Amino acid sequence: ETRRSARSPMKGHVEILVNGNRSQLVDLSISGAQALVPTRLRPGQSLRVALLDGSTEIRCKGVVAWSAAEPGHAAMRYRIGVQFVDPEKDVIEAFCVRYGARPDQTFGAA
Repeated sequence: ETRRSARSPMKGHVEILVNGNRSQLVDLSISGAQALVPTRLRPGQSLRVALLDGSTEIRCKGVVAWSAAEPGHAAMRYRIGVQFVDPEKDVIEAFCVRYGARPDQTFGAA
């Protein structure tokens, strides 16, 4: 499967909110994201994501594309893939430039 857009891995720890829960952003693109979340979310589940940029919240709606448990930590956490629904592409691209590393071109992303 080819990704629709290049993913930018985050530089350091970038905190976001997923359904109001503090979570860690792993990577981000204009079409979706990967995050570590404290609660179990199921594929197909709708969710709200807030990218925290200083005092500003960039709000996105999305759907869980996949979810996997990450055992071995003090508290159970889950790694999820999110597909955004009608994202504000320019705003997300600016967030990627500010907080992301060089985009990952793996899997044929353009």
